[in-house]
Amino acid sequence: MRKDHRASPTILLVEDDEINRKLLRQLLEDYGHRIFEAGDGLDALKIAKHEIPLLILMDVDLPGLDGIGITRRIREDAALRETFILIITAFDTKEVRAAAFDAGCNEFLTKPLDINKLKTLLSSVLHEQ
Repeated sequence: MRKDHRASPTILLVEDDEINRKLLRQLLEDYGHRIFEAGDGLDALKIAKHEIPLLILMDVDLPGLDGIGITRRIREDAALRETFILIITAFDTKEVRAAAFDAGCNEFLTKPLDINKLKTLLSSVLHEQ
């Protein structure tokens, strides 16, 4: 049975770099939601399908299935279509942005992250639940 993110808000953090993942987790812990982490695309997909997160922070450059491919597969799942997907990447090209939005992401931020911009976006998404 799938979980309803409105009853049990969760955040899925998908980042293969351990240091980046730790820093983002520390920032997310302030919001009081359960946080799940994945270091590769296939784990992210499994966790997303099981937990139905309210928000996914998704790196693009991941081992196995990349963040754009995961986003596309998440959007194919009816239970995950409303999940907010924030792509976070160092690859800021017109082609990567277009591919990310075409795959179904809701927002796109580049690394190095503007922490204030990220906090504003997170507050908006997480308080709209």
